[in-house]
This record gives sequence, structure tokens and C-alpha cells, in this order.
Amino acid sequence: MRRRTRSARSSESGPRTATPAALLVDEGQALLRKPVIRIRLGPADRPLVALGAAVAAGDALVEQARDVTVAETRLPSGAAPPEPGRAFERREVLAGEGRRAVRFDDPGRVLYTTPAGIVRAALGRGRPRVLDSPVTGTVVALDDGCLSLQADGIALAGLVAAGRPSTGVLALAVGAPDEELATSSLDVRSAGLILVAGARADVEALGRARAMGARGVISGGAVSRDVRTFDASERRQRATAEASAPFATLVLDGYGKRPIPADRWAVLKAAEGREVVIIPDPPLLILPDDVWPADMWSTSGRGRGRRGRQAALSPEMPPPFEVSPPPQALAPPQVEPSLRVRVVAGPWLGQAGELVGHAGRRTVGAGLEAACAWVRLDPPGHPGAGSAAGSASAGAAAAGPASAGSIAAGGGGRALVALPLADLERTPATR
Repeated sequence: MRRRTRSARSSESGPRTATPAALLVDEGQALLRKPVIRIRLGPADRPLVALGAAVAAGDALVEQARDVTVAETRLPSGAAPPEPGRAFERREVLAGEGRRAVRFDDPGRVLYTTPAGIVRAALGRGRPRVLDSPVTGTVVALDDGCLSLQADGIALAGLVAAGRPSTGVLALAVGAPDEELATSSLDVRSAGLILVAGARADVEALGRARAMGARGVISGGAVSRDVRTFDASERRQRATAEASAPFATLVLDGYGKRPIPADRWAVLKAAEGREVVIIPDPPLLILPDDVWPADMWSTSGRGRGRRGRQAALSPEMPPPFEVSPPPQALAPPQVEPSLRVRVVAGPWLGQAGELVGHAGRRTVGAGLEAACAWVRLDPPGHPGAGSAAGSASAGAAAAGPASAGSIAAGGGGRALVALPLADLERTPATR
């Protein structure tokens, strides 16, 4: 039996709530409780902890080989091949016996044995580097390629990170989330700090911060080329005989100039002066448990809503077939907004506001139609407001009443804008 949906006429009459549109808006970022971090293991690296072991910050975790080479030798006739992945010491017998036994002159790990009986192994020459645990937690997974550690505390997830796990005291280097870090402002007072750099940090600022002794830089956005250049520089640093202190950069929101979202800026302000850790894999900022209220924690680990949409609906929400949007554009409903959202694409990028309700289907770029929602944007100067207002207002006003970006009258200097649902994400209420 075919289900009946509301007609366009019945949708226009009577009050509408923001609940239907809320079902179609992706979930924004939440804090993760007890996140799992990964330490990648090279072919000649040797873990110093066992599965299930409890470790504290600063404990020896992995011996990382410096100069890794691949060596091979022939397996004696009739001898059983060594197990792939087996770690061994210098001159340890791996197979056979006597003078024809399989052994190597340096410690390492067995890679594989070919059908022709050739044993290949990765050897670490020189003195290995010991990697200390960046966090307190428990080893939850361990194999030949990765060590996974469930960390105590909470974590703020980012988009991309580069460098090595780094610990430092968090400091706000800018006064607002849409400002950029000036390279000239970095000096020796940055030593030991993890700096919040605002909307963007370029490769020059990253290099100077590392030279001044900083432990890391956090920004809302970055240029992809700068992240790759910095990552290559960090790899060269690790290859030297005397590696410098750990340093990492964490990008929270996207590429280019991206103001730090209001909810994440509030978390960073609450953690200022506390010791935090930047983890490159996955991109995380580990914070103390008491930085933020427990009701913002998420244990799903799914992170950004565009990578994992909420599947369950609240009991009080009607099923989606009851609220199918009508084909034409809708006027703004006269109801109180009930959901905070942020714009993640388009000319209003970085702006935040309150979801009011459906705006129907409207014309977006290239003449395509998309489902839209009315959003009452925060006024300039509001903690959640970004820096995209200006020219976007004029361009959107000229788009026409049935186009995405159309502006309706809003009280208190707050624009009421029709935006595509795909350009929005839900944000937790800032406290």
C-alpha cells in the first residue's frame, strides 16, 4: 500500500517545525571519549609492550630502527623457514644449525621466505630510537604494522595532521577564530607550547614555530601544499642522527582559510594553559577529562558527520515519509529555531546560525535543484559568526527568491538565508 505524504498546500498552511530538516542535516563534530590512537610500526621496529599492557605517558613504547635495509640469505636444505614477522637479535639463529644456520649481523624482523628458499629480513643498523608513549592508556591492538593505544581523556578530532606525536601546553596565539597567525609574532616564548593559530597557518609559520621550540600548531585550515611540504621536512628531520624535539600540526576544519568553528574554539579556550597532545594518526587533540562537560562526549568514534550519518531517529521525530518536502520553494516558517548548524561549503562558508525549517527545492550552482533549509545566521560579532558575510550577502540577495542563498527579512541584524542541506552540519550548543 502506498503511503500518503503531505501535499504542497497542506505544508504551506499551519506552523512547521525544524525537526524534518534536522533529520537531513549531517552531524557535526563532537568530543570523543577514550579515543584509540595508532602508532605505525616499520618493518624493523620492535614494540616494547605487550597486548593489554597499561602504559603511562613517557613510558618506552617502541624501538624505531633508523637505517633500515633489506638483507637476504639462503635457507639450508630441509630446514623449516622462519615465521614471517618474527623479531630477532644480532646473530640469532632463525633456521638450521651449525655453520649453515640462517642468521644476520644486525637485529631486525623476518619479512618472508621465497619459494626458492631465500630468506629476506629488514635490518636496523645503528642505535635505535626509543619512542615514548605520548598518552596514558592501554594497548588494545598489536600486530606487525601497528600498535593501537586507547588513551585516557577526551579528544577533539581534526581533518588532517602531520608530524610526530607531540605534547605541550596549549596557548591561544590569536584573539579570534578567524584571525591568522603572524610569523613575526613567534619568538622563544613559544618554546614548549602548542599554539592555536586561528584560521590558517602557512609553511613559513610552521617552520618558525618549530625553530622557536614550539611543540605544535593547531589551525582551522591549511593549504594542502603547505601540509605536504611540512610533512616532508619532518621526515627528513627524523632521518638525521640527532632528531629534533617532536613537533606536529593539526588542521581542524578544512583546506584554505577556515575559521575555527565556534564549538571547537570554545573547547580550545577552556583547555588554554593545560597540557595537551597532538596525535597524527588519527588526527586528534587529546585533552584532559575535565575540560568540557560530559554531555558533549561521543563514544561512537565516527567523527565528522559526512563520514558517518546518524542512523537512528529520536522517538519524538516523525518518520521521513510523513514530511516529504514539496517541489516548490517555501517561505520561512514562523517558529522558534531549535537546532544549531554551521555552513561548511558555499559563499557562506564558516558562518553559523539556527535551523528554522524547510525551504523546499531551490536552484543551486550550475542550474541544479537541491533541497534547502532556512537558516537564521548569527549577527557579526557573535561568537559563532564567521567571516564570510560581506560580499556573500550581496551575491545571495541577487540570486532570486527561488534560489539557494536567498535572503529573507531577519530581526536583530540576523539574516535568514535559504541554504542547501548538503552545505550544513549540526553543531553542539556552545556553553
